[in-house]
Amino acid sequence: MLCALECGLTKGANMAESKRQLAGALEQLMEQKPLDQVRVSEIVALAGVSKQTFYHHFTDKYDLMEYCFRDMFSQQFDRMTTLAPFGECYLDFLTRCRQRKTFLRNGFTSQDVNSLYRVMHHALRDAYGKRVRVCGAPDEGAVGFCLDFFSKGCAGCTRHWFDQGMDFSNEQLVELISLCIPAGIAKYFQ
Repeated sequence: MLCALECGLTKGANMAESKRQLAGALEQLMEQKPLDQVRVSEIVALAGVSKQTFYHHFTDKYDLMEYCFRDMFSQQFDRMTTLAPFGECYLDFLTRCRQRKTFLRNGFTSQDVNSLYRVMHHALRDAYGKRVRVCGAPDEGAVGFCLDFFSKGCAGCTRHWFDQGMDFSNEQLVELISLCIPAGIAKYFQ
């Protein structure tokens, strides 16, 4: 019985390690080229795992990219779900974007339906939805519509910021995004 438990723990640790290896390999490759040019065979070769292991964890490279994105911004998204001042939270997010700009730029070039824009929109939408629920507001109806609209706008502005060479300072972009908060949810984003 103890061996089965130990073997299960070892297998779980190995699975978590292989997931981290795959994420590290994709991040390394995306520092060199756009996501659409990265092949699963390159990811598994660099990670030192099999394709079977890759497909055990992820459905495709876009799923892996989403995992990497959410992991690299987990602290920023967690902070956005609190009642911390929105401007400070988004400023923290943009600072992290600057740190990972090559990875993100190469992710934004994808024209796939599962692009980084979609991933960012959904990640921001999740964080913003949790933020309003912390205030006791339902994440549905008009509030839900405003949250969806605002998260798409934030993702779009951030993508445009990358496309334009990050020409605004973080503070300028936060100010512009703050001006775009829909009236239906503005009180949750002070």
